[in-house]
Amino acid sequence: FNLDKSTSAAREPSFELKVPTKQEPCFDGLSKISDSMIIVKCVEEGELHLIDFVQVMQRRRSNQKLLTCEIRGAFRWQSTEEIYINVSTRPNLNGILCGDNEGAIWLYDAREPVLNKKKFKAKPIKVLEWPECSVGGSGSKDEDKQLNESISAGFKNPVVNATDMSSDGKYIVAVTDNNLVCIWKFSSS
Repeated sequence: FNLDKSTSAAREPSFELKVPTKQEPCFDGLSKISDSMIIVKCVEEGELHLIDFVQVMQRRRSNQKLLTCEIRGAFRWQSTEEIYINVSTRPNLNGILCGDNEGAIWLYDAREPVLNKKKFKAKPIKVLEWPECSVGGSGSKDEDKQLNESISAGFKNPVVNATDMSSDGKYIVAVTDNNLVCIWKFSSS
């Protein structure tokens, strides 16, 4: 792409990827898991799809504008109409993470699916439920108690819009639709 702002001509995409889905797709998440593989998330599908992007590009004929992707496999995920829930990856750990609309974080190990050339359907290795949260303070006054209850109600089952994992795999962070940031540390037990 030429990102020169002095030209006012609209940029046309080089090509469009068509991912076969159960219904009209609304993709709201994409992340690279390896040099050739990408994960895409589509609203209402209930799955994260693994696509071999290099294979798609190798099959492209010159000037072809529409490329149909073959879905290599699917990771089971929450089926929801909620949009803008991002999928993230940690390629060095073969990790895939995705929040959902009920406050959970779905964790996947992509090692076997990425290395194996067969089609697959995989379940998450773990689904972290949203923790109990509360507002600190004494809560001795009625006003403080009402404020605490009001704020704490917003902590229950938020939409987890974005997730990520530290490069060493020891921490997970999540950001929600009500401006909460939560950090988990893996324990050895």
